Amino acid sequence: MKKREILAGVTFIFSVVLSTTAFGIENEDDFCSEPYLAVCGVDDWRGNLRDIEFATLKKDIKAQALSDTAIKFGEDPNKYLVPKSIKAVFYYVKRISEITQYKVTDVELNAVLRNIRKIKEYLKDAIVEQAFNNAISFEQSEKLRKVIDSVDIDTKYELENPSFDFTSSLRYEVFKRICGNDGLSENAFASSDIVGRHVIVCPGWLLRAHGGGEDDESNFNNIVSVIAHELAHHIDYGEFPEIYTEMNSCIAKNHADDLRLGQVWFETALATIPKGFRGYWNDLKVHNHGSEMSADFWAAQVLRLHLQTVDYEKRLETLREAWVGLCGSGDEGIHPSGQFRLRVQLRSDPEIHKLMECAPAADVHQIGCTLSGAAYENLDY
Repeated sequence: MKKREILAGVTFIFSVVLSTTAFGIENEDDFCSEPYLAVCGVDDWRGNLRDIEFATLKKDIKAQALSDTAIKFGEDPNKYLVPKSIKAVFYYVKRISEITQYKVTDVELNAVLRNIRKIKEYLKDAIVEQAFNNAISFEQSEKLRKVIDSVDIDTKYELENPSFDFTSSLRYEVFKRICGNDGLSENAFASSDIVGRHVIVCPGWLLRAHGGGEDDESNFNNIVSVIAHELAHHIDYGEFPEIYTEMNSCIAKNHADDLRLGQVWFETALATIPKGFRGYWNDLKVHNHGSEMSADFWAAQVLRLHLQTVDYEKRLETLREAWVGLCGSGDEGIHPSGQFRLRVQLRSDPEIHKLMECAPAADVHQIGCTLSGAAYENLDY
């Protein structure tokens, strides 16, 4: 099996109780007409608050680790700004990991892992649905389900366990690059090696589980899209390109202008080409974004199945908790922007459209793109 590492680029999400009426986002109809604003708030307010709260948590952990390091090496904690030796640096990083692990107790960690198992079941159900919808064959469905069943969910603590067999240091090096030496980066990523398939969850990302055992619903909402996205990377466009032919063709035809291929100057030059002559460039944009968009597709299907179990009055808040991590994210040529993911891949999904009871006249002129191609039945424009 080829070695493969994919950085999700999806930021850590905090569950917060937000007052939505102050921003003019009062009900589900606002999601139908302004999906990005409904999830993110004006000027990405919700996403910015999430970042501030997480930065504060990380700052507190690092401050405690620095104080402990100062005491360990006979320094004044009030004057100790940085570790002053190699030994001190290693001790500082070790204390960060220990404090993080202390904050993520067994109860909270188990809450996350329990929800991850639930997400895997949702994803397998979504795969079967696509077979019944004739979007994929039942043979393909069975193959994809077996792949998802084979994926292990790993945390730093498992990676550092001497009994955990890496077979090589590659995945641990990738872990340090993506999660940081202290493990506090807010990421999760998919990885494959000769041992098998994995989704590696950084300890910093696991900090969201703090208190998770007390509020399992929000805890699930906070992780559902990230974990579903990372699990889906093992069945994405890069792994099974034949499955996504119709979806990619639909995106290239209807939404390629919302994807970036290169630098601003290149996009400006590309815009001068008449739309009828951009076919090659549109296909290239979709190809470059293909793995991320296909993982997003499955994440949206998982969220849709979860929304079916949520009371109508709570569905908008569920969407916010699940997708607020995309607020403010841009398109660097591989990951679609948060705007694209929320407007095109989430809001225009025909089944989510129905669950949110969006009227055909809602002012969102987007054609949903599914594994079967364009989904016109949810849009009567």
